Amino acid sequence: MNNLYDEVRNSRNELLEQAKQLSTSELNYNFGSKFKSIKYNLLQIAYAYHEGLDQYKDQIGDYDLFKENGPKLNIIDIENYFDNIDYAIEQNPVPPETVMPYIFNDYEYRGKIKFLMTFFEVLK
Repeated sequence: MNNLYDEVRNSRNELLEQAKQLSTSELNYNFGSKFKSIKYNLLQIAYAYHEGLDQYKDQIGDYDLFKENGPKLNIIDIENYFDNIDYAIEQNPVPPETVMPYIFNDYEYRGKIKFLMTFFEVLK
């Protein structure tokens, strides 16, 4: 499980580095009801892990607080949010069957994010 999750984390970190190149307005730009914003999609990835790993909320933080503050978070806050999730997964024996749906969700949303980033020419 750790090797698989390491790959997921590393590729997500690459995406977060690309997202750091965006301005705040680009990160928050609403592409419409189907795609929303890049920030929205990043948060959907984090929320899925967070909700599914509720038993580790002491390591991740309060889910409701993150949901409430989501619109106010910047890219560094989101990166720190993922760091907390990664830490919880690394420190606890999370069975693969528990985390696999969230990994699938992670890749699905990242596909959307990469597509949206092409509008801002961030991807090289």
